[in-house]
Amino acid sequence: MPARKIVMYPWIYYHVFNRSLTRQTIFESDKDYNKFYTSMLRFQHDFVENGLQIKAYCLMPNHFHLLLIYKTGLEDNPIMKFMHKLQISYAMYYKLARPVLIKWQPLFDGRYWVKPIKDDSYMWAIVNYIQKNSEKHLKIPYQDWKYRSDVKINWNYDDMMNDLDDYILEY
Repeated sequence: MPARKIVMYPWIYYHVFNRSLTRQTIFESDKDYNKFYTSMLRFQHDFVENGLQIKAYCLMPNHFHLLLIYKTGLEDNPIMKFMHKLQISYAMYYKLARPVLIKWQPLFDGRYWVKPIKDDSYMWAIVNYIQKNSEKHLKIPYQDWKYRSDVKINWNYDDMMNDLDDYILEY
């Protein structure tokens, strides 16, 4: 079956998330969380010329959430390429570290899921959801969950459009 086509555009925030195939734990230790986190930062750097930014994240034992944006169209869909590198890299690490696993079975439940964020109210709902995911799934206060970003986003649609106008005026 061919992969589903995911169309994304610059200057739009995206909620990107995925979970393990069978909802098994994929982050079993600090080492696992740190591997995913450092890979996330390293691969973000690969797309810095596209303005790819990780605005928020939360890593849970069997899934993750990211809030991403890219600000230029220099490359066709840098979020898709970023996510591909991130998930393939982590799956390879995870399977090599656990030789008893079935190597051909995918680690993640499909490619990943993407939801565009089109207004302020949805943006704040998603940021709140990402930040407080540990409370929902683990009953751990979000302030005590160390595998999440500490989001202080000063975001609104008008500011984003002003940034976009400034970018267009440079050309």
